[in-house]
Formats: sequence, structure tokens, C-alpha cells
Amino acid sequence: MSNLAAASNQNEIDIWYKDAKDDQGMIDDHLVLWDRMIDLLREPDIAHARVLDYGCNNGGLLGRLHARRPFASGAGVDDLALGIGPELKAHDRTAI
Repeated sequence: MSNLAAASNQNEIDIWYKDAKDDQGMIDDHLVLWDRMIDLLREPDIAHARVLDYGCNNGGLLGRLHARRPFASGAGVDDLALGIGPELKAHDRTAI
């Protein structure tokens, strides 16, 4: 699965975990939740939609959504891709 989370000043994040098996395990663990979220979408047709996934990790939800309900374009952003450390997240998100 390709990574959809890349900041313009950062290299792409290929995997969240260092081990691809762990990364796939995270995806597998989230499939039930992602499928339920997709099932609950109110919009009957998202073929022309632009989708943003904040906290996307490696883009698993976007990939799953596109496989089930194709959309025009998608983008993902994750704190790690932005270089936002836990100290900023815990203190002041407005600085982003």
C-alpha cells in the first residue's frame, strides 16, 4: 500500500512501524472499524469528492475507502510527517 502521508519538507513515511509485519497487523486490526465508518457515510456518491484523512498513518483508511467507495482525490497528514513531537501535541496545537 502506498503512503499517502508526506509533508512537503519531509521524506515520505513508508511504514509506521519499523517492521512491515507490525504495520500490516495495525492495518488488519483497524479494518473492522474502517469498514464500519465507511458503511456509515451519509453521502451516497463520493466519486467527485476530495478526502482528507488527518492522522492517516500510512494511508490505510484512504486506501480502504477508495477500494470500497472511489473518490476523486485523497490526502493524508499525520503528526509524524509534520515533525510534531509529543511535547507540542500535549502543549499547544495552535502553533501548527
